[in-house]
Amino acid sequence: MLLPFRKGAQRILSVLVFALLVGGLISIHGDFSPVSAQSAPQIDQVISKLHAFPGFINTYRTNDGKLAMEITGDLFGKDFLVVVQMAKGIGEGILLAGFPLVDNMMTFRMRNDKIELVARNPSFRADAGTPLASMVNLGFSDSVYATFPIIARDDEKKRYLIDATYLFVDDWANLSDYLPYVYGVGFGLDRSRSALASVQGYPSNVEIGVDLMFASSGPIPSVNIPDSKTLPISIHYSILQLPDAPMKPRLADDRIGYFDTPYLDYSHQATPSETVRLINRWRLEKKDPYAPLSEPVKPIVFYLENTIPTEFRPYIKAGVEEWNKAFEAAGFKNAIVAMDEPNDPSFDPGDARYSTIRWVPSIVPIFGAIGPSDVDPRSGEILNADILVNADNINAVTGQWQRYVGSSEELLSKHEKSLEAARALNPKYAGYLCDIDETLTDQMMMLRYTLIADGTIGMNDSIPMEYVGAYLKDTIMHEVGHTLGLRHNFEATTSIPYDQLQNKAYTAENGISASVMDYLGLNISPDRTHQGDYFTPTVGSYDVWAIQYGYMPVGNETLDVNPTLQTIAKEYSKPGHQYGTDEDVFAQSALDPRIAQNDLSDDPIKYFNDVQTVVDRVWTDLEKRVVGADGELWPLRNTINRLLNFQTAGYVNEVPAIGGVNVTRAHSGDKDGITPLKVLSAQEQRDALNYVLTAFNPGILRKFPKELLDKAIPERFWPDQFNTWVPGTRFTYPLHDVVTGLRTFILNTVFIPERLDRIRDNAYRSDEANPFSVDELYRGFTNTIWADVLAGKAPADSFQRAIQSEYLNRLITQATGAPVLGNRFAGDSAWTGNDPSPLKPNELVADAGAFQAPGVNDARSMAFAELTRIHDAIEKVLGAGGLDAMSQAHLMEAAHRIEKALQK
Repeated sequence: MLLPFRKGAQRILSVLVFALLVGGLISIHGDFSPVSAQSAPQIDQVISKLHAFPGFINTYRTNDGKLAMEITGDLFGKDFLVVVQMAKGIGEGILLAGFPLVDNMMTFRMRNDKIELVARNPSFRADAGTPLASMVNLGFSDSVYATFPIIARDDEKKRYLIDATYLFVDDWANLSDYLPYVYGVGFGLDRSRSALASVQGYPSNVEIGVDLMFASSGPIPSVNIPDSKTLPISIHYSILQLPDAPMKPRLADDRIGYFDTPYLDYSHQATPSETVRLINRWRLEKKDPYAPLSEPVKPIVFYLENTIPTEFRPYIKAGVEEWNKAFEAAGFKNAIVAMDEPNDPSFDPGDARYSTIRWVPSIVPIFGAIGPSDVDPRSGEILNADILVNADNINAVTGQWQRYVGSSEELLSKHEKSLEAARALNPKYAGYLCDIDETLTDQMMMLRYTLIADGTIGMNDSIPMEYVGAYLKDTIMHEVGHTLGLRHNFEATTSIPYDQLQNKAYTAENGISASVMDYLGLNISPDRTHQGDYFTPTVGSYDVWAIQYGYMPVGNETLDVNPTLQTIAKEYSKPGHQYGTDEDVFAQSALDPRIAQNDLSDDPIKYFNDVQTVVDRVWTDLEKRVVGADGELWPLRNTINRLLNFQTAGYVNEVPAIGGVNVTRAHSGDKDGITPLKVLSAQEQRDALNYVLTAFNPGILRKFPKELLDKAIPERFWPDQFNTWVPGTRFTYPLHDVVTGLRTFILNTVFIPERLDRIRDNAYRSDEANPFSVDELYRGFTNTIWADVLAGKAPADSFQRAIQSEYLNRLITQATGAPVLGNRFAGDSAWTGNDPSPLKPNELVADAGAFQAPGVNDARSMAFAELTRIHDAIEKVLGAGGLDAMSQAHLMEAAHRIEKALQK
């Protein structure tokens, strides 16, 4: 991301400060403009009075915290990377030690006797020395980030000294734009209370630390800071020398999921696309180029920061080094290594020479774990990577689990605000922020409940280390995969037969998924005497294949199509090589049920039925298992939230099969004649609809013991950020809101215009005599949600009345285009599922305008027809009489709403 031009007046003023500092060796005119070049002192005369830090760029520090940089002639026009990360935060959002903020490719140049720091634009390229290169330079300019007067010089040796203090004691990452979004008050950097903290110079990098103080326009709503009007943050800068010879790049292939470095190449306009995409990967070269299996010249090394508890380190190392299984298939032995942090006081985890795994605390995290990397934009070479693991999630699965079984609505809101702001701050967060640890933490909670139900552990016992270790290894394998360049693969579970899930011999070799880059469901068996691996124990067949494509040496590598790589990529059609990623599971684009999160096996409905069976068992004696004989009751409330979400998760996952299309990434010429799009059969869509509709049957609560409602209270302390309840939200457990919220979420997911239009298109494309159609969808939901009324009876219960009202909201919006306001169903944060979340107060139940588009006219017609059918049924029930007061009032209101909407 390119940073904006910084105005020069501030930089020139800093020159005056620096001049006074070095003893008046430099004279500044009254207008703060520097003196002429002829009057500038010799550079050696000035730096002799300063503390020197020789390195890639020589830096100098004064006793009172000013920073000078020596810019030599060989740096002009030489690209380097500036990487900015959090060095010390406050344990919220992205304000965590080690969190990556921005990175920029930059260079220095001299113009008008000043030094300019230029942010380079590598996104548009052409072959050097060609007319097209001149065109690109004219059309897509670089940005001048800062301008520095020269305060000392040696023109003969081309050495120039600049004052860089306020280049770094500055809001380089634009945090002042991020912070108001999260905290609701304005922020500005207070330079009077900000300072240079550290400087280190090395042959290929310079490391600079600063302590920044942000002043706020009002009290900051956070208990994580002692002063509510100031926010202290420490920032670490790494200035990296890029390799003299860029790594030979490798082209991306959309059949295999790598993060990539894209650019427009105007020199090759004859190709189908001007966009060139280079995969991000490490530079691995064999010591013995001719050996089938060789150690690398320089392995990938991860250092485990000493903040990681010692009992966890063996599992973390195992998670790192498990990837050697994949690298061996690519021809490398011991390609990746995990080591403890060196016993060296000069070791700094922020030093860009080291790749690290760090433990970070956070009350309001926006990730469970994250594996970002620093990449050479010229070639896609990964230069450095750091894995951050949220330590609080580990607490959730060890000794402090009660506090983490649920979150207050306030915390959930702050989490969402932090996440949205982070993605606005730097768009690449959309790909790198990862919820795998959060997902696994949910699963560890479910495992805890199950182990207690089994009698394996007591209520106050920790989960056995063998299971915690398996969880950690799973998490680290996933995050290391990101640092190797791999994206998520949410289709990988489909390669594992359901009947093999509990076969440990099978999963030891194949995993419980073909890829650790998936978000996997907890592998939990309803038969407690036959339990396999709860978490995946190894990298899968997709991971091995992907590493082969990215890292196998292929000889003389160029940007031309490589036959060896094409042969590897064509193996996409093999079982275990399927790939679907983040954008394939977004609500609007989720059309392939095989690409899903938190599921398992080639038969996910069977898997989710197993989960429901286990949840039904866990409900029994839940109070005894969660609270114990004399414990506090508040964890019970949050446990109910989680169990209800586990019990209903399968319905949401199966929605994409309705109007579904199997999507592949096959290319023309791939074997087996795979086509990119294949409409699901009508029977598959009907089976999915029937499964989803079971969530709307009166028996959705199954074995929920309603006596728990008398004890499901929130934590009884004055509210703060550590509480799980906030005044103003419901004190009693909002069971109706929770159940209706879960059902409403399914309605919102099903009745999006894109899905309705796709059902119509699919019916046209189908060769079946009786394809699945829009009317089946609407009739199915009406027949289920309004079943009792259609049969001439009153609604079964208050839960059915609530969902009937919500269903009417959607039908009225679709039929008339009139916006209908929804109710708030999040309760006190009962909803803990993935986006999109349930409706908030006064949120429209649907995009009314979207249903006026020509593409969904069948949906409008069916909504009108179903409203008419429901109205007729209501009239018959009301006319028959004998209703209780609540049912009669509900049906009278529903009939009135329909009449008003349809102007009957």
